[in-house]
Parts: sequence; structure tokens; C-alpha cells
Amino acid sequence: GTMSALVSGDRIGSWAVQHPIHLGVGAMYHCQHVQVANTQALVKVLTRDEGGRSESMFRREVDALRTVDHPVVPKLVDYGSDVDRDLLWIATESLEGVSLADHLIEGPLDWRDACAVFHQVASALRQVHLNALTHRNVNPSNILIEDGYNAKLVGFEFALDEQGEAQASGAPIGELGYAAPEAIAGKGTSGARADLYALGVVFHEALTGGAAFPPAAWGEKADARTRMLDLKTRSQPLDPGHVCPDWLANLIRKATHPDARERLP
Repeated sequence: GTMSALVSGDRIGSWAVQHPIHLGVGAMYHCQHVQVANTQALVKVLTRDEGGRSESMFRREVDALRTVDHPVVPKLVDYGSDVDRDLLWIATESLEGVSLADHLIEGPLDWRDACAVFHQVASALRQVHLNALTHRNVNPSNILIEDGYNAKLVGFEFALDEQGEAQASGAPIGELGYAAPEAIAGKGTSGARADLYALGVVFHEALTGGAAFPPAAWGEKADARTRMLDLKTRSQPLDPGHVCPDWLANLIRKATHPDARERLP
């Protein structure tokens, strides 16, 4: 069901809504703790749905944020459910900044700034992978850029551990434009190299200013997965061209090879 937006002063658990913000998936609010002065958080709200999909996304995100300890991954502060409103909510440390998606509306990043952002995100993903998790939804809406190109990686609602990954042939994946071919094909363990592919696709977009696999190219129809899989399987590794040094273009080509075995380890 669609949720009517919460407004300033509404309560979620121990948090009072200050104002909504729009980052990535779902409704997000800047909130203030009701009892504890000067304690703020970013609260993400999911509406409970029939099939329990929002419940499983909620669990995955809470588990992932609990597990991963890294400066680029927001700290989990609190979480719970609001029975009256049929909502699930997750509070993380307060973040300032805009998504990379919003940033790119104004044009591509200079390659040096892009490197600063992607070095941080890659470091966070390494920590995610060391914890035997995969993120599975690396895209420009899930990378936040704060002042001075400090990055945060958010959007862990599709994250899975290796055990879950093996049983996840039907599990929802993130945005098709960024997902690796093997993740779209749903061949069980897509694993860390699928996250690497997505990171490479996003990096390419940050340097060129344009999506490599824009929705317009494959349509949003029922067979979108099949068409995107076909497009990506036949695609050459992505090459950002002369906007950056050769070594960087080479890194992106190696990250975005359609065959996982040919990618960077």
C-alpha cells in the first residue's frame, strides 16, 4: 500500500520527524530523538506489504548494517515497527549530502574527485565482502556525497550473506542498469564480483555523465530482465574514453567485463 508521507512532528518509535529527504529507495526523514537532546538520525520508513517483501528488505538492511563496521557505511542507531501505521523503520546516523545521482544531473565528476569517491566506496565494499555479504544494489542513488567528496554507501535492503545468496535465485535484485549479467540471470551466487561490476558501471557514469545502460535502451517492460541480460552479455567492457588517464579507463574496463571470471578479483 502507498503510505501517506509523514510530516514534521510525527513520531516514529522514539523519533520525531523534522523533515523528509529524498535519497535512494523509500521514504527517508531527518529526525530528532524525543528524549535525548541534540540526537539526530536519518530514519528510513518501509510500508509493510502483503508478500512480506518489505519485511525481508528490512531484515536484510538491519542485519547488514549491524554486521559491517566501516566509516563509509552509516552506523545503525535504532530500528523497529510501528504497528498502528503498519510501518517498519530503520534509524542510522544523520547524514548530510546528496546522492551521486543528484550530483550527476549537473554533469560528470572530474576524474580525481571520482577517484576519491570510488576509493571510499570500494573500501566499504571490501569490508562488506570480508563479512561474507554482498550489497547487490550499488547504484548512483545509493552513494551519498557529503562536503569535500566524503562518500557514504547506503541502500542495503537487498544485501545477502553467502548462504542466502545460494538460495536467492528468485531474490529481488537492485536496478537492472547496474546489475551484473550473472545477477540478472539469477544463477545463484553472484557474489562480490557482481558488486564490482556495478561499481564499475557507476564509476563509468560518474566520469562520462551518462548511464551506460539507460532504461530507454531496453524498456521497462515485462521482459526487461531478458532484454537487459542480452544487452549486457553482448556488451563490450565499458570504456570512459579520454576523460581520464588510461590506467583508470583500463580499471573500469576490467571491472565491467560481462564475464565475471575476466573481471578484477
